[in-house]
Amino acid sequence: MKRFLLAALITATPALAQSPASAPGAPARGAVPDVPHNWATIVMTANVNHSADDAWKRIKGDDYCAFITYLGMNSCVLTVGTGDVGTNRRLNGTIDELMVSKTSHSYVYAQPTSAIFYHGTMAVEQVDASHSRIVYTLLYDNANIAPADRPAEMDRRRGRFQAAIDKMAAAANGP
Repeated sequence: MKRFLLAALITATPALAQSPASAPGAPARGAVPDVPHNWATIVMTANVNHSADDAWKRIKGDDYCAFITYLGMNSCVLTVGTGDVGTNRRLNGTIDELMVSKTSHSYVYAQPTSAIFYHGTMAVEQVDASHSRIVYTLLYDNANIAPADRPAEMDRRRGRFQAAIDKMAAAANGP
């Protein structure tokens, strides 16, 4: 997937591509260098006894900073944008998260300066007329994490974010 995303970025952004004329011996336009990686994907869910519309409203899904409440973070400031694609939120004054996609019940963000190519997707999916499911997906490249430390790192992330998802479900299921 990383190769696809990088190839798409290079192809769509001519300034990122090196042309053979400007860089002798450079790879052809759109080529992606072979970068070692080991993708980690964590999918967490929680059930909600309301429609996706109601659940999204109850967890304040349209507020790009609302998620910090469930994570117990101290601050979230929109440094660019107003909550649409291209908006950047800065968490605790140090972590930048750029919204790269958005639907009526989801958004996807990336940490553009992250050494681990960190991405997250927050979504509420309709199950039936009166039930939905919160789905939170994390994707990161753990090549820079020692192989022996990867399971513990994944467990740490899963524990932190599943706890937040469970709090979201409790808020969505509340009165």
